[in-house]
Amino acid sequence: MKQNFYFFKLAILIAFACFTNAVDAQYTLQDQDVTLDSRNYITACSYNFTNTSIIIPDSLQGSAIIGIGISAFEGKGITSLVLPSGLERIEGTAFRTNSLTSINFPASLTYLGRHSFRDNSLTNVVVPNSVEFIGNETFKNNNISSATLSSSLVYLGYQAFRQNSLSSITLPTSLNYIGVQAFINNSITNFVLPNNSRPGFQHWRNSNGDTLNAATTVSALNLSYTASIIYTLNDTDVTIQNGYITDCRFGIGTVLTIPSQLQGQTVIGIADKDEQEAGVFSFMGIMDISLPNNFKYLGKFSFSDNSFYFADISLPNTLEHIGYFSFYWSNIKSVTIPNSVKFIDELAFGWNPNLDTLILGNSVEYIGKHAFVRGGITNLIIPNSVIFIGRNAFESNSISTLTIGNSVKYINQSAFYGNNISNVTIPNSVVYIGKSAFKNNNLTSFILPAATKTGHTFQNWLDENSATHNANASVTNLDIYYSANFTIDNGTAIFNISDSISELANAEVILNANSYYTGYDGEVIIAGLNNGTHPYQVKKLGYFDATGNVQINNGYDSINVLMSELTYQNVEFYVKDNSNNPINNATLVYDNNTLTTDSNGYVITQSVTGGTYSYILSATGFLPDSGNITIANNDTIIYLTLYVDTTGINEIYDDISIKLYPNPVEDILQISFENYISKFKMIEVISLSGQIIKSYKTSEQSFSIDMTGINKGLYFIRIYDDNNIKKTFKIIRN
Repeated sequence: MKQNFYFFKLAILIAFACFTNAVDAQYTLQDQDVTLDSRNYITACSYNFTNTSIIIPDSLQGSAIIGIGISAFEGKGITSLVLPSGLERIEGTAFRTNSLTSINFPASLTYLGRHSFRDNSLTNVVVPNSVEFIGNETFKNNNISSATLSSSLVYLGYQAFRQNSLSSITLPTSLNYIGVQAFINNSITNFVLPNNSRPGFQHWRNSNGDTLNAATTVSALNLSYTASIIYTLNDTDVTIQNGYITDCRFGIGTVLTIPSQLQGQTVIGIADKDEQEAGVFSFMGIMDISLPNNFKYLGKFSFSDNSFYFADISLPNTLEHIGYFSFYWSNIKSVTIPNSVKFIDELAFGWNPNLDTLILGNSVEYIGKHAFVRGGITNLIIPNSVIFIGRNAFESNSISTLTIGNSVKYINQSAFYGNNISNVTIPNSVVYIGKSAFKNNNLTSFILPAATKTGHTFQNWLDENSATHNANASVTNLDIYYSANFTIDNGTAIFNISDSISELANAEVILNANSYYTGYDGEVIIAGLNNGTHPYQVKKLGYFDATGNVQINNGYDSINVLMSELTYQNVEFYVKDNSNNPINNATLVYDNNTLTTDSNGYVITQSVTGGTYSYILSATGFLPDSGNITIANNDTIIYLTLYVDTTGINEIYDDISIKLYPNPVEDILQISFENYISKFKMIEVISLSGQIIKSYKTSEQSFSIDMTGINKGLYFIRIYDDNNIKKTFKIIRN
């Protein structure tokens, strides 16, 4: 009996020990549990989380873990967490909706993405001094009563600590931006604006436009606060490739000037990025921006989520493309789109409720969906250049007066939904009106126009319910779409130009010696062609030309042209003499580029299109060489040989008293002797073989030589003066 009692007691102890170990046990993630991307970020986890106390080791799959990707551990029920010691970034929603009560961040961490620890149970947060960025709603809806912020923190996002238990907070002097409602729904009633430590700091400005000095105690917790810091970018701030800024150092300034030159390159654009928080200048608290001349391209997410409160954005008149999310949620007051811009992409200026003034340039053709959604625009003129108005493009503004230009073809779904429009005239150019395009305005009806389209004859309008409507009919159903019906006229050619990915705008179609250009949709329509065969050529920068024929036989022809992109590769040249010795400082004129060899006789040129090209090669003391070379559609090495000059022409002059132009020359070569003291001159044109092709005598101060009858290539112009002094010049006949 006593023995059974001891066995029973032992069983209880073992069970208790097993239970205790199960509770205290931590699970270390294994290679097979995670998916890594090329950055060594964990982007997904397949572990079933039967154990919710998780260790993420320093290395997985043989790689050091430096980032946690978007939503990688969202909603997994994690109760405790050990992060890798070398972790640098935690991206948006990475650990959202778990049951964490505490967290220790590694000293290497620089970035905490939006929502990354939202909806947990954290009570205390110490943000290491390496962290520069805390995104929107990062710690929202926890139980945090104590928070220590990084001494390097630059950006504190919208509602970053909303719905916690904070009673006070100390803000670092590194801080440039405090987001709207960053500390709302805590016990905090105010905080002190820090004295920003950056050169160029002027003052703070809130989202009401008030200017505030450092050390001001503010109690309006529903506003944002931005430090005004004047700064001009320099070479050390950016990464730039082919004129496009691809990255920028964080936290540099908020009143920002981008100069025309950086790292010896002309700045022409800001590169596309794939994610909102990764935009080159997104989430930087920027209040105003000055872009340089020659600037052409605003890439995806360029300036999204900034603080352009009450700023009148001035864009350079060289700008051509405004990309996806360029100025999304950036609190812009007014903007003028320059006449150079043709394309405004999706959500480019979306969610800017202070945007009350918009002036569209007269070259804009395409306004993408949601481009200006939820703004404050009151009066809007759509210029005559616009062809396409995307879905929800101007939804939820305050537009009361609307003028639609006479080139608009497509007004898409909900384009002007939720405004104050009481009257609208739809031009004859419109062929499609999307459902709810004018719903929730002061309109009760609109008139369908007598639609026009090149090479087509209008029949009627067809609505979503298959009912037909004549031109000038008034329609009252604002919930449905309306589409114009046409027949195609005889003698019409309809071109649709695209590459393997999308339609091509601004492609040139040459037909019957006339040029026509595609719109944003890659379409161009040519009407009035006679019966017969009409050869065409399609040209587009960056693509091989395409050719074909339009066939008209008492009808029309529809032509789909698939363009092939030009191929690029490296071409390496080695120049040697006839004894196989390298020639230094040889000059190679190739594909409109002038190249010079190094001491190894070597020169490389990049991004050369495969094909056959002419070249001219020369070097002091050697006979020039010219001809054609064929470049394959891959990296190519070309060997060229020069021979020692035996023509006697071994002195080439660069004499400022004698000017020869243009050089290269196509037809007439001009020679000027304005500063040359000799009165009598004899002029000879000599080929590479030493043959005198043309000879002239003159006493004039200027002289012209007709080169049109001479073959293309390199020639010498030899000039004798009245003292029989000989001077020789090199020219190229193109």
